[in-house]
Amino acid sequence: MLDLLLRQIIVFSSIFFVVFVFYRIMSAPQRRWMSYPTLEEYWKQNPTCKTARGTKCHYCHSGHIRQFGVTDNRDNRRIHFCNQCNHGLYRS
Repeated sequence: MLDLLLRQIIVFSSIFFVVFVFYRIMSAPQRRWMSYPTLEEYWKQNPTCKTARGTKCHYCHSGHIRQFGVTDNRDNRRIHFCNQCNHGLYRS
């Protein structure tokens, strides 16, 4: 009886551990994307970065911004980086 209970506990713990690890791995890109401010939040934090031509980098003041998908180029979640100093600026 005790042996059966121990096996059930081990199976339940293993399943819980696998689900937990899977969740952490799958939610990492979302957490990374959410760690960046939105464009509106970026402009509120750095009002001088909003220009007539668009947005510029707060760190080096470059106007050359590139964007990447969080997981790949087809991902709709985008992170915008400065092309000159490579700082992550905002998300969209």
